Amino acid sequence: MKKYQIFPALNNESFEGWIWTNDDTINGNNFITIRNPLNGKKIRTFKRTIDPNFIRIYRDGHTKTIDEKWSVLVISDYYREKLCIGKGEEVNLIIEESTFIENFFLGNWNHPNPYISQSNKINVTSLALAILAILLTIWSLIKVNF
Repeated sequence: MKKYQIFPALNNESFEGWIWTNDDTINGNNFITIRNPLNGKKIRTFKRTIDPNFIRIYRDGHTKTIDEKWSVLVISDYYREKLCIGKGEEVNLIIEESTFIENFFLGNWNHPNPYISQSNKINVTSLALAILAILLTIWSLIKVNF
């Protein structure tokens, strides 16, 4: 668990499925799970690293300046609502690298872009129906032959 200062995402990134952070303890640019220990809420998202270019663009967007001496999360309103946290707060959060299964099945389940979220739900449902069809076919072949 670590304390993060929460900043709002830029307007043009409000439907993107990532967060920005300067926390070097989180491995690479990977999918991560962020959990709020106060309420158990969690999100899965992609981690992007804050660099000087991002800080310049963020500052030019007429938003609050990011102070690099703090551990920072730049996170959209959609994800802040999911975690029940507000902008400008200092919040203790648990951030872990997501597993392959979480990424594959749940990575875009609650994506802020409704088209991506809907597409993911349709794909997972189609995969489940395909597996069910294969199992029923195998079961009927076994039943007919015995």
